[in-house]
Amino acid sequence: MEEAEALRQAYIAEQEEGRQHETVLDSGIDIPSSQFIVRSSSPGIDQASSTPVIHSSPRIDQASIPLVIHSSPRIDTPSSPRIDPPSSPPVVHSRLLEASIAEEVEFQIQQNQYKQAQAYAQSQEQKESRAAWELERQLEEWKGRCPLCFINGHDSRHSIDDCVQRGSGDIQKGWQEMKTLMAQKRWFAMFSCCFDCHVPQAICQKWVQKKEQGKWERLSNASCQFDNIIMPMVITAMLEGKDWMIKMIQDWVEGCGVELGNQEQMYKWFGQKVDWGGIEASRLVQVFYRLAKGIETEPVLDDR
Repeated sequence: MEEAEALRQAYIAEQEEGRQHETVLDSGIDIPSSQFIVRSSSPGIDQASSTPVIHSSPRIDQASIPLVIHSSPRIDTPSSPRIDPPSSPPVVHSRLLEASIAEEVEFQIQQNQYKQAQAYAQSQEQKESRAAWELERQLEEWKGRCPLCFINGHDSRHSIDDCVQRGSGDIQKGWQEMKTLMAQKRWFAMFSCCFDCHVPQAICQKWVQKKEQGKWERLSNASCQFDNIIMPMVITAMLEGKDWMIKMIQDWVEGCGVELGNQEQMYKWFGQKVDWGGIEASRLVQVFYRLAKGIETEPVLDDR
């Protein structure tokens, strides 16, 4: 009993000493009275006789701490609008857009090509109209002149029949042969020219236009005012012409699919009818016009 009493007194004294020590080290925080008693669990030590080790933890007065409850305000979440799914995937829309743009571009290209073709056709018509008007002026210029001497820059105030220059005989023969053969074979198309002088009927004074049919009627008491000009000049260029004249005729004939040197094919080609600047004419007339136009642009260094 004495031994137990001694232990109790020792425990009380230790408690008092611990409280005095806590008072000195107190930081102003109220320490709770709860204590944790840790006993050694080492084997061979009598736990009843061991001096207990007391660990005190600071006491926090929970009543002194205000309880703060934060309440979040109620937020009404609006209902999401209904989103209908796309009728077609985005890839399909992209392809449709690309196809639409491509069609629009193609349409614009076709429109531009059509406008260019129209502009070109109008330009050609204007050129042909001007050429048809110039044809009559050229015929006036070549009237009463020898084509061989005119081309070579000699005095040309005579006909090819009266010419004594070298090569004139071949020209006279070729001209008569071409004139006779094309008349007999009827290689000049209807209404392509006057069959006597080969000038377009709209220019030759031997012809008048029928009002009811829009075609031509020959006057019995009239004569051609531009006879012996077109065919003799073309034959002269083919037989005795300059290099550019021969090449121009060859390229034109071959470009139309005519075999060069085939007399029948060439004469039939000369007799074809064309709508030229608002008048009906033959290929032969067009060849004459181009030759005369080319000769006009050459330097004049002669006594033509």
